Amino acid sequence: MKIGAWLGVLASAGVVAAAAGSMAACSSSSASGGGGGDAGLDASATGDGAASSDGGASTDGGSDASGGGDCGITLHPTAATLVYCPSVAPDGGDTSCAAGTEHCCMPNKLSGQGPSCVATGTACPVVAGKAPKDFACSEPANCAAGSVCCAVGQLGAGACAQVSMFQGTSCKAACAAAELVVCQQQSDCAGGTTCTAVSAGGAPMGICR
Repeated sequence: MKIGAWLGVLASAGVVAAAAGSMAACSSSSASGGGGGDAGLDASATGDGAASSDGGASTDGGSDASGGGDCGITLHPTAATLVYCPSVAPDGGDTSCAAGTEHCCMPNKLSGQGPSCVATGTACPVVAGKAPKDFACSEPANCAAGSVCCAVGQLGAGACAQVSMFQGTSCKAACAAAELVVCQQQSDCAGGTTCTAVSAGGAPMGICR
């Protein structure tokens, strides 16, 4: 009887040991699975971070695009024989005048009238009680060799400046100290200045600055 009892005890101990081993194996497997889940979450977070970084790059690109330096103003280089004649009237349209024989007369915006070309030597007609802006040139190529195109007005400060008190342009051997050198492209500027698009009386114009 004693031998049988001991055999029963040993058998029970073996069952308990086997059960304990099985539980340990399950616990280890669960812990390993949990670690894999954490790793997956970490990878996902990294992916989100990368997407956010890309988004930042896109934002930078937008900033570069919006800071192009021309402030949304487009210059209009033309043939040397043509003077660009802009319109600021809602229903008006840009045109071109024959350099040397015509000059451009641009009425103000409130007049509602577009620009016109008038023979050289003839004053621009008064429109709605105000004298139009007078363009004899829109770039130095419209002038005689060695001459430059000068604008009368005051250039404001800042990257997107405006020319206030603008009256018009004319060809001269050299612009006066208070005048502005007109350009349509970088090659029109000298002395380390840059052709910069500005607004003059509401019209697009390039100024060497």
